[in-house]
Order: sequence, then C-alpha cells, then structure tokens
Amino acid sequence: VEVIHRETEGNPFFVQSVYRHLAEEGRLFDDDGRWRTDLDAESLDVPEGVRLVIGQRLKRLGDETQTVLRHAAVMGLRFELGLVERACGEDGEAVLTAIESAETAGLVFPASGPRSDRYEFSHALVRQTLLEALSAPRRQRLHLALADAIEAARADEMRYTADIARHLFDAGPLAEPGRTRRFLFEAGRAAFTAAAADEALEAYNKALQLEDSLEDEERARILYHRGVAWRGLSRWDDAARDWLEALPVFERLGEAETVTRICWDLVSWHAWANRMAEAEALCNRGLAAVGEQPSVA
Repeated sequence: VEVIHRETEGNPFFVQSVYRHLAEEGRLFDDDGRWRTDLDAESLDVPEGVRLVIGQRLKRLGDETQTVLRHAAVMGLRFELGLVERACGEDGEAVLTAIESAETAGLVFPASGPRSDRYEFSHALVRQTLLEALSAPRRQRLHLALADAIEAARADEMRYTADIARHLFDAGPLAEPGRTRRFLFEAGRAAFTAAAADEALEAYNKALQLEDSLEDEERARILYHRGVAWRGLSRWDDAARDWLEALPVFERLGEAETVTRICWDLVSWHAWANRMAEAEALCNRGLAAVGEQPSVA
C-alpha cells in the first residue's frame, strides 16, 4: 500500500492500473501466499495504460522538453535546474522554458521555497516512463554527465557525495573505476557518520564490486570500514570476516593504530562468546603491532 501510494500520489487511475499490473504479473504474493513486503519503486514497471496516458502528455510538450525531462529523470524524483542545465549543455533559458511547459502540464512542480531551483516530478510514474524510454547506454551517458555536472558545481558540499557516487556507479563502464570507488567510499563514510549504517554498507558493497585496478591497500580500507558498518548493524560475524581479511594488510603496512582497532573489536567479539584462546591470540597480535612503548593502543 505504501509503495503504490508513494508512486501514484493517490491518483485513482494510476492506483488501479499499478495494482492490476502487479496482480497480473503475480508480484503481490510470495511463494507461501503472503503479501510481499519487499516491493520498491525501482522494481515497479509502468503499466501499459499509464505509460500511454503519460506518454501522450509528454508528446504534446515536444522533443526538446522531453530531452530536458529525461536528464531530470535520471537525476532523480527531485532535481535541480542548474545541475540539469549543466548536464544538458543547454542554456538556462531553454531548460527553464522546458520546465515551465512541464509544470503547466502538471508533470513537475516546485519542490521548495522561492530561493531554491529544486523541482519534483508530480508522480514517480512520470519519471519511470521517461526512464523507460532511454536505452541502457543512453542512460549511462546521462548518469556520467550528471556526475560530472554535480562534481563541477558542488564538489565542496559533502551532501552531494552520495549523489555523485550513485551516478558514477550507474554510469557503468563509462566511469573510471577508481573515481567511482573513491566517491562510494566517501559516501559510505558520510552515511555512517549520519548513523545510516545500512546506506554505508550499500556504498561499500558497490565499491568492492569494482575490482579493476583495486590494490590490496585500498581493498583493505574498504573492508575495514565495511566491517564497522556491519558492526553498526550488530552483524558481528560479517564484521569479523572483513576485519580478518584486512588485518594482515595493515600489519604489512605497519599501520599500528588500525591494527589495534581491529584487534580490540575482534577481542571483544570473541570474549563475549567466551572464546578466550582466540581473544588472547588477538590481544598478543595487537600488542605486537604497537611495541613496548607506553601508549593508549
């Protein structure tokens, strides 16, 4: 109910069309006959009837307006005119004219106050219809263009790091893997700082998928921070697996502080499970990394 309402904004025709579509596709119930709870916006296809209705409204706006709206759709349900303008390579007047036409047609509306240039699609299904009209390679190009535009305009604003990372990842092979990993890593750290361990975990998982030119040291740092995210979700077994893989790399690099942080957390995990022999071994391993000089570590 929540997903359908969010995607349709309660429009009766859209609600009925989406519900019937899900029913016909057999996606309302799981294998045991219970209502599914894992439906999300990204997995919803736009039903044919809705697509035709929205498509007709878009067609009346003309090709130039549709091009601008597709850039905006790739950016997200909410978008900023200035960033869309940069990504499109169009002058501000052309972009503004396109958005005004879409607003008149009831497809977008201002998403904030008079001092902002943020807009929002009137329905998520409008955005989905625009996206479905794009081929995968075209969508990847638009994601890369948006990543470049946001980085050029907002690189010094931490709140845009996750957006840049998402667009680079969705740009696929068009984005340089090292650049994508760097932004995903920073997005993960920012998410964890904001107490969003699940979002941090998603960012680190994506970063580890990009194995091209991934050196042992970089992999170890991502694994360490992913372990911290696992710990934040109380999934200590997963955290321990990542930390144990990363630990030898930090020992080889001589990074005593990181070695002791890992050992300390692993010792706590083993001690709570009454595995004292393993805890003692890790204590000795951490002490070996810091030497005999007095220190907090």
